[in-house]
Amino acid sequence: MIQTIYSSVFIVPAVLFVQTSGGGVQLKAAQEVVKAHAAPKPTEGNGPCDSALAKQIPGAMFLVRCPDIHEWSRRCQELSISKLFEDEEVKDFFGSDPSKKIDQAMLQLQSAIPNLPRELVTQVIDLAHNGFKGEIAAAISAPVRRTAGGYREPEIYVSAELADVTDKFDSTMNSVVGFVRSIKGESSARKVAEDSMSYYEFRNVESENQGDAEGVRIGRRGHHIFLGGPHTEAIERLMGPAPEKSLSDNPSFQEACELFTKRPGSMYIYMDGPTLIESTQAKIEELAPFGFDRLKWIGFSFEPDGECMRHRLEVRADANPNVVALFTEKEKFNLAEELPASTIFVAQMALNGETTSQAIRKLISQFGTRAENNADRYDRQMKRMRQQHGTDADEVLGLLGDEAAIGVVSPDAGIIPDIYLMIRGKSAEAAARLGTIIETVARHAEPKNGFSTTQYKNHAIVTTQADEGPSPAMVVQGDLVVISSTLFSLKRWINFHEDAGAARLGSSKNYTQSLDTFGHEPATAYVWADWGAITKFAYGNIAQFAPMLASAVGKRTQKRAAHDLQSKPSDKTEIAPGIEVDWSKMPSVETIVRYITPQIIRFRVNAHGLSVESRAIL
Repeated sequence: MIQTIYSSVFIVPAVLFVQTSGGGVQLKAAQEVVKAHAAPKPTEGNGPCDSALAKQIPGAMFLVRCPDIHEWSRRCQELSISKLFEDEEVKDFFGSDPSKKIDQAMLQLQSAIPNLPRELVTQVIDLAHNGFKGEIAAAISAPVRRTAGGYREPEIYVSAELADVTDKFDSTMNSVVGFVRSIKGESSARKVAEDSMSYYEFRNVESENQGDAEGVRIGRRGHHIFLGGPHTEAIERLMGPAPEKSLSDNPSFQEACELFTKRPGSMYIYMDGPTLIESTQAKIEELAPFGFDRLKWIGFSFEPDGECMRHRLEVRADANPNVVALFTEKEKFNLAEELPASTIFVAQMALNGETTSQAIRKLISQFGTRAENNADRYDRQMKRMRQQHGTDADEVLGLLGDEAAIGVVSPDAGIIPDIYLMIRGKSAEAAARLGTIIETVARHAEPKNGFSTTQYKNHAIVTTQADEGPSPAMVVQGDLVVISSTLFSLKRWINFHEDAGAARLGSSKNYTQSLDTFGHEPATAYVWADWGAITKFAYGNIAQFAPMLASAVGKRTQKRAAHDLQSKPSDKTEIAPGIEVDWSKMPSVETIVRYITPQIIRFRVNAHGLSVESRAIL
């Protein structure tokens, strides 16, 4: 299923070049389509970072790359989400293998493009399924400066490696050329044959410069195909000799590639920092306080990992030390032990209030054209805060311990979950002071609300009585300040906290196994979500109303079997062109949940920049 979706998305018929609008060929859109679909060339080196595309271009602002499309497809088939779509209940719901439904939907392209031959669409679908191997990659260059103060549009590059289908590729491309010429004229498409290279050219016939009209050029050299645009020099760059210094020699690209290709079958996006800053014409002086004027690269990856998919977001820069000091890291997060095992979501963050307070003051003194006055202005604001609330940001930050968390707990009954905010103080005395400050600020912010103190099991609970909306409650328990969504949810937490034998999230198998997949390196924050439990709750409720909702927005077929007078109207609904589902055969909750695992996300902020890593079923 995933492989089919990927193939269908990554190689779309080149005939989309001729989609018309007001009589003109939409080559701008076509370039974007082909950039993403007419796949790239293979790795000719020995390692996953030996990129054929990167070796042919001097640089790129943006690049998306899969070093091994076959390994990617194979590992995607091992994902839980792929297995879900292969389950017999799910296939029965869709009426057949969902991947075949997607192929049927692709054939609907015929109705979108006038006079498009069905056999041509079939050729392209077959090529998408079976035509490629090895590396597939696409890139966009930075705008090229042509004159003082003037830029020319960026170049588009794509490369791919064909399987043993070179004859089929040539035949398909010849068919595309013939079709385009038949509806847009002889000059709109052609095959160019030169001494050093040959390629297929699709041009904007309305371009003023017919000598080098905007369009796309697609060439093949052996088993490698290349696509370049919008001008001829792009394809010449791809099919000609490699430049003396290429993107593959860029240390930032090498660093990103080494990181993102550790797991076989990965795919990643790379953006070059200096090129990105230059192309967006960002003001360096505005970025300097954050350190983004020294941005190296940004990357995002998709890495199949057993039944789950890992994602990484990396922002690498020589960050301002004061920005980094706003955050801290720790190896072990403990507040999960303060939540019941029925928790379905938790976000935990490491704290170091004193260093954060110092970093804020240093950053304030660096901002703006009158930065030297910012510190005095900040001190005046803190003074006003002390006059209004009896405290200031420096004191509040100084009271904080090493961790805070937000937890969402599945309800025992009903549909409203319990929500908790937990803040650990430096000590019991610090937590008590923090609780007093929170109550004082809340009273000042919401003077219309009533506040009272309730005793429950020898605990003083501060409650609010709002005329409308939520009425949170707060308790201080040792060095922990706990704020809950309601008084009743806080009482449930107190009961849980005093029960020594209660099952706790921090010791649950689902939670600990998720953390183990990342090891136990220092982190700034973690987010954990039990999607199985969330799906069990949500899907069970939504499934009851799905047929009613679908019939209101979908096309409902009401067919009766002529030979069966007892037959009932069909429960099928067309949810997309060519794709019908039978609502009477919705998969059971147990079937769906069987394939769903928890998600864990780790955040890290340090001198290298920002790193976010996630492991989930999608």
